[in-house]
Amino acid sequence: MKNKGNPMGMMQEMMESDMMPSMLQKCMEMQQNMMGTTKYDPDINSYGTAELKKLFEEWLDQVNEDLLDMLKETSDTKEIAKNLNLSEESVNYLVSRLSSKE
Repeated sequence: MKNKGNPMGMMQEMMESDMMPSMLQKCMEMQQNMMGTTKYDPDINSYGTAELKKLFEEWLDQVNEDLLDMLKETSDTKEIAKNLNLSEESVNYLVSRLSSKE
């Protein structure tokens, strides 16, 4: 690897080789495309009530599963957003959250 001191260069090298699984590569490509389009929300856990928080988390878990399934087929955020009935910005945010967990 020739980009040892450059994390972005190393990531690019990995993406161009067979060193990175296909789905993770799609996530990274999408994240590169959306840099700067998502906003961090420190109040994401303040949904109002414990009941609403549980319902939201269940819904979000299902959306994340659906998103991961769709990423196996495409990295087109417009298509994914349409299929999930979400905005493209929301899809970008979810992809960013998922990729930061891995």
